[in-house]
Amino acid sequence: MAYSVRTLARAANLPVAVNKLCGLWQLNLSLSSTNQFPDPPKRPPSAYFSFIQDQYQSFSNAHPDLKRTDIVKQLAQDWKKLDDALKEKYNSTAKVKMDVYQQSMEKYMAKLDPAAKKALAENKKEKRDKREKSRVTRAKRKLAREMERPVSPGNAYTQFVVERMTQRGTKSTKVYMAELARAWKALDVAEKEKFKQREKQLREKYDEQLSKWESSMLVRGHTELVRKETLETFLKQQRQPSA
Repeated sequence: MAYSVRTLARAANLPVAVNKLCGLWQLNLSLSSTNQFPDPPKRPPSAYFSFIQDQYQSFSNAHPDLKRTDIVKQLAQDWKKLDDALKEKYNSTAKVKMDVYQQSMEKYMAKLDPAAKKALAENKKEKRDKREKSRVTRAKRKLAREMERPVSPGNAYTQFVVERMTQRGTKSTKVYMAELARAWKALDVAEKEKFKQREKQLREKYDEQLSKWESSMLVRGHTELVRKETLETFLKQQRQPSA
């Protein structure tokens, strides 16, 4: 099951503090994969994550057509509705494991020399900066959607998929997408050219819409939402003296 603790925390809509702890757990994994530090104690899973681990495989077997993200979302809902006694059992077990981990982590940190502690701090800062950059990017994307940024039409293959999706029937998205990928690969040149021309037409329309949208964003002061080259052109024009 290839899911990070952070992904599961977001799916369950857990507090920000939990997400921060998830980041430290991921940091431990990254440190253990390098030669700069001795292997740190492995952070134990939270009560919620333990529940997901226990339930994931059986739920996946019972719903083979569901995507992983959908399975996690459903299990997150199941966790919220879980019997209080059973949830308390998960919480108690998680607390005991966390206490042991914290004690082990204190001993681990005490063994590190000053150079290793400095490198560890730098590693944490790098991870923290990366998370902050990711958070800013997500916030920009959300705001852009709210401001109704034009949606890219995609490439020729995208147009092929859009046209064929109406023929999916009862097939799962995963199965049907695999079929479409094979069909696109086998498509003759003339047919592919039809979709490439459609892509070109839609791209020209999109570029025009995006240009107008970015102009309106600049007027409204949302310089963070426009492309770098658009902003540079705008600032250059602003610096030019008035006639």
